[in-house]
Amino acid sequence: MRLSSTECFQESEHLKGSLKCALLHLFGPSWQEDRNALLAISPATMEVLMRVLVDCEGGDMDDWGSDAPDRRALLTLGCLREVVHRLLASSSDQRQVEIGAVLENYFKLLNSDPTALQVKGRGGPPPEQQQQQRSRHWETRFVALQVHMLDTIREMFECSDRPVLQAIFLNSNCFEHLTRLLQNSKVFQGRLDSLAVSTIKALTTVMHMSPAAKEVFKERIGYTHLYEVLVSLGQPSRHLLKELMNMAVEGEHTSVGILGISNVQPLLLLVQWLPELDSELQTFTADWLRRICCINRQTRATCVNAAMAMRILDALGSHGRLHRACAESLVSLLGALGSQSLSGAELLRLLRLLRMDDPRQAHPYVGPVLRAILGMVRKQGLESAMQYFDLSPSMAGIAVPTIQRWPGSAFSFLAWLSLDQDQQGPSKGEKRKQLYSFFTPGGTGFEAFISSAGVLVVAVCTKKEYVTVMLPDYCFCDSLWHSIGVVHVPGKRPFGQSQVYIYVDGQQKLSAPLKYPTMTEVRE
Repeated sequence: MRLSSTECFQESEHLKGSLKCALLHLFGPSWQEDRNALLAISPATMEVLMRVLVDCEGGDMDDWGSDAPDRRALLTLGCLREVVHRLLASSSDQRQVEIGAVLENYFKLLNSDPTALQVKGRGGPPPEQQQQQRSRHWETRFVALQVHMLDTIREMFECSDRPVLQAIFLNSNCFEHLTRLLQNSKVFQGRLDSLAVSTIKALTTVMHMSPAAKEVFKERIGYTHLYEVLVSLGQPSRHLLKELMNMAVEGEHTSVGILGISNVQPLLLLVQWLPELDSELQTFTADWLRRICCINRQTRATCVNAAMAMRILDALGSHGRLHRACAESLVSLLGALGSQSLSGAELLRLLRLLRMDDPRQAHPYVGPVLRAILGMVRKQGLESAMQYFDLSPSMAGIAVPTIQRWPGSAFSFLAWLSLDQDQQGPSKGEKRKQLYSFFTPGGTGFEAFISSAGVLVVAVCTKKEYVTVMLPDYCFCDSLWHSIGVVHVPGKRPFGQSQVYIYVDGQQKLSAPLKYPTMTEVRE
């Protein structure tokens, strides 16, 4: 009689763990080809894999001394990761199981009742002292398995069709399941941190590079509820606070200058959390908030648009619970954001913070607040502008209507622009910053842009050639404001030569021969 690996598992209740591991290894070779993999991924197979995980959560009587997750569990999670990848790459008519069904059972197991599993795994009540010892070991292994299950979720997203998988996860109510896991983790006193950190990582993975997923999280869960859940867990670790910063940056928070702020909500949550933290964590968090939010104009604008100033003022209102270093970092952050934009209501609240019941006593914030206000009103040099268009998003720009007839016989362009230092180089995907572009449907026209290396390029495209002039040895990616002027002058007939003149900050930097476009051909 022959039995498949699935049938063997169904009859494996009394098999040793080593034999079960061997059976799990049988699944691997059968998945080398897509056809075999899709045949192997059946409802019966999924039931078997989930049953193995349940047995691992319950634990074996012979292995209570180990704190590490069961080897079978790690093999099973690897199988489930491959299951998701194979199903994602297949068509609907090839699949016997949908990813949504796999995730439904996965999240159900992730949020299973630990008490029930513990009793199930023991097989009977041991003596009291032995029971307490086993309970501690079981708790450690149970949390370790949950952490590995959360890590497996992140590995599932290492695929080529990430947006589709994100949509499937959202339809599976993943945010609700992960938030519930955080709430239920309070039963594991002393092991909250690893589980909370892994849960935040999983949430970040699901929302990564997806504005739609972020909106779904705000609507279904909300950061207010997430804040309440995190506060209920007690004092966080630095690791958890860093992970919330990573969620905001969608990467390492230390690389915010390159990555920027993709999700400002976790930063607002951290500001709100500050009065509840101990003094050391307050100082650490406030200092990093100041660094992340103030690193460049784009991050400051993101925080201003999210009304972070009001959150900071709310936190400063609890100055009795704030460490002095934390308060000074917050005031410094508020000054940096205020130099970008500060409403009258926000300024009034800031000044009211300085009121004291005893007029003879100075408020401890007086010095930092005065320095912050002076920094806001200081508008000298090329570091700032009162009003500007934020064209940092990839699809942002200023469109002009189609020009049916060009006036005059020359062309000039003048604009003020500022590019941050992190907008330079291959790390931004070799994208150029377009200054202007006028082309006909036939492909002829002229344009100017800042290359990925920060070099100004002026170009003319005719039916025969694409000619460029570059301004060498002058980089604009310095976070300062520069005025740029480009003037095309046609040559005088019959022997004159067309010229282009480039002006930077009011001074002519370059004049060079460049073919003048035929303006009658340029329509848009």
